[in-house]
Amino acid sequence: MPTLQMTTSPRSGGGAPPLEKPLQKPQKQWSDRKFGLVLLSPAIALIMMVSVVPIGLAFYYSMHDTAYLNVREFVGAGNFAELFSDGRFYNSVAVSLKYVLGSLALAFVIALPLAASLTSSGRGITIARTIVFLPWVISQVVTGLLWVWLLNPSFGPISSALGAAGLPAIDALSNPDTAAIVIIIANVWASYPLATVLLLAAMQSIGDELYDAAAIDGCGPWKSFVHITLPGISSALAMTAINLTVYYFNMVTLIYTMTGGGPLRSTETLSLRIYLEAFQGNNLAAASAYGVIALLLNMAFAVTYIRVLRRSADS
Repeated sequence: MPTLQMTTSPRSGGGAPPLEKPLQKPQKQWSDRKFGLVLLSPAIALIMMVSVVPIGLAFYYSMHDTAYLNVREFVGAGNFAELFSDGRFYNSVAVSLKYVLGSLALAFVIALPLAASLTSSGRGITIARTIVFLPWVISQVVTGLLWVWLLNPSFGPISSALGAAGLPAIDALSNPDTAAIVIIIANVWASYPLATVLLLAAMQSIGDELYDAAAIDGCGPWKSFVHITLPGISSALAMTAINLTVYYFNMVTLIYTMTGGGPLRSTETLSLRIYLEAFQGNNLAAASAYGVIALLLNMAFAVTYIRVLRRSADS
């Protein structure tokens, strides 16, 4: 009778090879995931309290009739129908667009040359950067009060300078034609450092070899800026524009401190209208309806921001 011979592995030392133990990696991954969720739970709870819950309450209040903080009967889209039939809504949207677009254009006019001039290194440049960025650390309340004092027609420095030059004092904040221009200038003075920082970071990421090659080819500073700097920071320009747009669109404190929305509602933006309806008019339903519209506009800005980021990543 033939005998069967069992081949042995030199590593096992004879007999059947031992079975390997299953890896415990999936369980370890699940354990790490649960631990990560535990660490993130305070931040998630905070986001829920300050973002998700208020948004849900805004939608709830916008579809009900309210008296102060008392919620009455359900009215559906009645608050929105009343809002769209009110001329103040369209005025606030128009003022917001003028405020945002005017501030955005002036901020870029100031930030682009400043960022280009601050790309070099040195002790003097460091001091210059510090001076340029100082307005950004000042609160909006202080900025508003500062500009109100500067433009005061009775004792403001600008009025005193005009009087010394033999010119009449100008009450710019009381004139509907000039009040909007003044708050745009004050806003840009306080926010241009943000645009400068973002653009400066983008400019410093461009390699020096490109500018060296352009100089060898005979390109001057202006041609280098147009053909190298601007294309190199195109994504940063778009993202800076969107960030500033969202920041300007939701601004309340500066405008409220300087004009309170006047004169004749010439500076009453949509975000300020929400504040006035909620805390001065005690109309929680109308303020919530305004807030829902503002939320939808902010979501549109956010979608645009995400698309810009995706295009930047693909390019």
